[in-house]
Amino acid sequence: MHFVFVVPPVSATGHETYYFWVLQKWMHETRDKKTTIIMPEAYVTALGDNTRWELSEQSINFNQFLPSSSISQTTDVILYPHSSSSSADRPPTTEFVELIGQDIPALKQFYVEALREIKEKASEPVGVVTWLNNASLRSAAYSEDCPLVFNEFGPFRKPYYRPTAYWDRHGVNGETEVEKRWQHEKAEFTAWRNSAYPDGGSTEDLRLLLADPLSAQIIRGSEPQAKIGLALQVETDSNALAYGNGWNNLSLINHARRSADAETALLRLHPGGAAIYPGKIDLRPSPLEFLASVDEVWTVNSSLGIEAIFWGKSARIFGDSPIKPIDILQTAERDLFLEWFALCYLIPFDLLFDFDYYSWRLTSPPLSEIARCHSDAYRSEPKHQWGTVPFPPSADSRKLSVDFPGPQRAPVQFAELKLETLEQKQYIAKLEKDFQGEPSILEERKSLLVEQNKLLTERDALMIERDRLLNERSRMLMEQRILASEKTKAIAKYDLATRELGTIKSSIPFRLLKRLRILR
Repeated sequence: MHFVFVVPPVSATGHETYYFWVLQKWMHETRDKKTTIIMPEAYVTALGDNTRWELSEQSINFNQFLPSSSISQTTDVILYPHSSSSSADRPPTTEFVELIGQDIPALKQFYVEALREIKEKASEPVGVVTWLNNASLRSAAYSEDCPLVFNEFGPFRKPYYRPTAYWDRHGVNGETEVEKRWQHEKAEFTAWRNSAYPDGGSTEDLRLLLADPLSAQIIRGSEPQAKIGLALQVETDSNALAYGNGWNNLSLINHARRSADAETALLRLHPGGAAIYPGKIDLRPSPLEFLASVDEVWTVNSSLGIEAIFWGKSARIFGDSPIKPIDILQTAERDLFLEWFALCYLIPFDLLFDFDYYSWRLTSPPLSEIARCHSDAYRSEPKHQWGTVPFPPSADSRKLSVDFPGPQRAPVQFAELKLETLEQKQYIAKLEKDFQGEPSILEERKSLLVEQNKLLTERDALMIERDRLLNERSRMLMEQRILASEKTKAIAKYDLATRELGTIKSSIPFRLLKRLRILR
């Protein structure tokens, strides 16, 4: 099968090359394959820009691709036509939502003609792969009898989990085939699960399979501090824009304010968000620490809602989401659905854009084989040894949250803080200037320090000399003691000899000998 990758022609932010990393991922995974890419012309220029953030080490290790600066010779490229009508005055979000949900005749016709050209050239079945939903592409692919696969980042990502991706034949995030597949595959999955886990424990084994051990420690290592946690999203999030059911960050916050637990509700801002909302804002570096700190997660359709359900927490998802069918299920079936969703609906990120896998999946293999394939992939080492994506540092207990006053008071407080900071800087500058205005004091102090060091050096030398003299005195005293001891011994010997001589002289034999000597 010849695969075609269709890069979305517009983005919610208006950036012309918003999906550059996805293109890089496709080129990496298909570098030895013959394929076709349909994309905007701006991506051709972007390939020569080696300063893009997508080419950073962090992006490469997170998204798992080796960068390419040119398109392979085995890859054909079809560029979108230049739009004849000006869209400069239209919000990018409007065009984006239209792309996702509306069948645009001109765009559909472009896709139809492109697919016909590709089919004629390839002389084999053509499969279409795209990122995000695209109503015109869906209509064109169906009309040309080309199997279509929608992909997107899955809810489980590095470093907290083995990374996942969405793989859906009808759409991602919204307009998915989840409910249809679940009803069709529930019985088969139940049989497989009962066979694989006759003694139960499948849900816990799933957590061990997907989650890093440290993630489980974080979730179970702290007690909830708030009843409700609001997982907010990027304002240009495609899920919220197209499938929010009218909900957005602000309406979600206002709804939470009307609840009984409004005072303790904790807001989790998206790191890529463009706005700060009033309320108690969570400052924990890790989203898992946020999940651990709340009893229930509310969200429009953030993936944090799916993560909460994965860890057995309650979650209210107000918009559309592929996990939404779990809301109406009984407890026992909820666990079954969660396991099917994580193991069979999502795919391992290592299989994203893998042609062998896609060709196999398009043959509609038995569910048990899909479950086994995914389980084996999660248990295996990645196809390439990517650099580690580190966990963020643990939360500082002094900086767990902050009360943000809201759009009326916040600018005033910010201005007051800026003014106070400026005044403090000016005061510090004045002190430094005054201090620098007295060089003689500094020179005198420097001279005194030099003199002090000189005196200390001389003192140290005198102390060394004193110690030498004391050692010499000790040696001489020791010699005097030795001489005195020897003198005492000599006197004692002399006294002994004198006494012995006196004894000899007073003895009778000595006197007789003395007389005999005289007589002679």
